[in-house]
Amino acid sequence: MKLMGFSKLAEKAPNEVSAKIGRSTLVARKHSPTMLFAAGVVGVVATVVMASKATLKAGPILEESKKKIEQAKAAKALDDEKYTQTDYQRDLTIAYTTMSIDAIKLYGPAVVVGIASVAALTGSHVILNNRIGALGAAYAALDKGFTEYRKRVLDEFGEEKDREFRRGIRTREITEVDEDGKKKKRKVKEVVPDAVSGYACWFDDTNKNWDVTPELNFLFLRSQQTFVNQLLQANGYVFLNEVYERLGLKKTTAGQIVGWVRDSEKGDGYIDFGIFNRSADVDAVYDLVTGDEKGILLDFNVDGPVYDLIGNKKGSE
Repeated sequence: MKLMGFSKLAEKAPNEVSAKIGRSTLVARKHSPTMLFAAGVVGVVATVVMASKATLKAGPILEESKKKIEQAKAAKALDDEKYTQTDYQRDLTIAYTTMSIDAIKLYGPAVVVGIASVAALTGSHVILNNRIGALGAAYAALDKGFTEYRKRVLDEFGEEKDREFRRGIRTREITEVDEDGKKKKRKVKEVVPDAVSGYACWFDDTNKNWDVTPELNFLFLRSQQTFVNQLLQANGYVFLNEVYERLGLKKTTAGQIVGWVRDSEKGDGYIDFGIFNRSADVDAVYDLVTGDEKGILLDFNVDGPVYDLIGNKKGSE
């Protein structure tokens, strides 16, 4: 029995070792761009230091080579029959060759480290570019699937239902009691928690642009939406972070990439803040103006990654 248990343990051990090696390799691959970049930077610094040290040592070597060359030229100038042109060329060749070999010995290590450093920096750049390309392809596939799904929803249920599905609005029935004590049922629309997009943000009293006068909040949002749409027409593109900045919202990593492109074949052709709160669009605007709500949820209809869409315009080949 003990031998059988030991045998199973022996069989399991290689698998555990290979699994740990595999995980370690994967972690190393994950961080390889950072590691290569750090190695490249360190290598560049080391190259400068090594080249500087080599330069300090190069003086005596150059002086010795220069001395031999001058001696050969002086001997040639004496026009001594014993010192032929062949001897002169030989001595010059030896002097220059010696100087070149000494220079290679001095600066060779710095050159090697410099080439390795450039290779490391280039490798880091290539790996990151490949990963960005893969992410872009994955996003494009996901965006294509969502666009096709949304088109089927539009064809089947219409634009209003599509807007409700996209913004996470649901209809539920509530019971109210009127002044006469009679109960009556009424349908209300509300936002499903966590159903909005990843670009949605709350505009409320924590924002520096929020005003205690509800009408001013409404006018501010509408004016900013008009302005960024004019910016879209003027510049041809707008990043989401530009909109966040104008609204006093915190910038995000995604906001540096996604946004709107004028005449994009994938976009709506305009910037929409999707103004609504816990009720339907019309009710939310009313609540905002009357002050019944203390905040409003903004959900933006971004077209996608700006750099990917900038060349894809409606009507283009």
